[in-house]
Amino acid sequence: MTDLRPTAVASVTTRETWIDVAKGAAIVLVVLRHSQDAVNDHGQGVAAWNLLNDSLASVRMPLFFLVSGLFAARALQAPLARFGRSKLAHFGWLFALWAGVYVIGYAVWAAVTRQPEGAWWWATEAAAKDSTPWYLLALAVFFALARAARSLPPTAQLATTGAVSALFATETVTTGVWMFDRMGHYAVFFLAGCYGSSLVRAWVSRTSWWTVAGVGAAWAGAGVVVAVVGRDGVAGDLVLPLLGLPAALALLGRLQHARVVAPLAVLGRNTLPVYVLHFVAVLAVAELTAGWGGWWPLVAAPLVASAALALALAGARALRPVSWLWVVPVSQRRAASRA
Repeated sequence: MTDLRPTAVASVTTRETWIDVAKGAAIVLVVLRHSQDAVNDHGQGVAAWNLLNDSLASVRMPLFFLVSGLFAARALQAPLARFGRSKLAHFGWLFALWAGVYVIGYAVWAAVTRQPEGAWWWATEAAAKDSTPWYLLALAVFFALARAARSLPPTAQLATTGAVSALFATETVTTGVWMFDRMGHYAVFFLAGCYGSSLVRAWVSRTSWWTVAGVGAAWAGAGVVVAVVGRDGVAGDLVLPLLGLPAALALLGRLQHARVVAPLAVLGRNTLPVYVLHFVAVLAVAELTAGWGGWWPLVAAPLVASAALALALAGARALRPVSWLWVVPVSQRRAASRA
């Protein structure tokens, strides 16, 4: 998430195409996960799709945070005031705004559908336990921590956050709040993108199809072993990404100019609006198709995800002029005063 405002579909020139493709792939995996959860809630889940989503867990959010960290190193060197506005205030505003939208939305939905827990329970659950836009808060926290620790050697930071990730992955440490536990788990991937940017770029630019096949096979084989012995813990949540991320990056690097992944690049250039808008679209489509039987459950997850992505992009286009939905208003006023 560099330029977070929705952008029109355009050809990529000087941008690194693979980064847009990687961001697009990550958001597709997130939407597919949420779509599967939604169809499961309606009794339409299929074991194969659940298995696939579980298998992709070692790539989904690690890839999201790794790519988010690729441009962080330069931002960390900015003057404190500019850093605070562009990162902390920016992501803090976006989280507060969209978390508030979802809290109100959950309360209204619970009241309209007469959920037995009540509107207040759903609102507080959305606010305190499982905040939908938690990724935005995570970025604010990660930038703040990286700025505070920038005088430390990168190896020390990576070793420390790697150890913290292992503690959260094994549930040796827990805060009792899901999104905070996820932050503890994924901080290491953000820092890996921040301090390993040149290595990641070199890997993507130099890999071959043989590399894709070899690393991909190693990841798949390790995934089978983990599936047999159990997915939870360090093996599934920390070790598997060490194979899954290189495999995914190598594949996306090889495919970045192929037409088949052009839609991923479009999604990657609209990460924020797709991220914050897709969940309500997923819930709506899943609700509308809840009574469908026959062949529908076999394809429900990918089709619900596809519809949600299309609706999120449409929403992004419609809401593009409302700048304060995508950029902290203070930044907008400062930009206007300098014009």
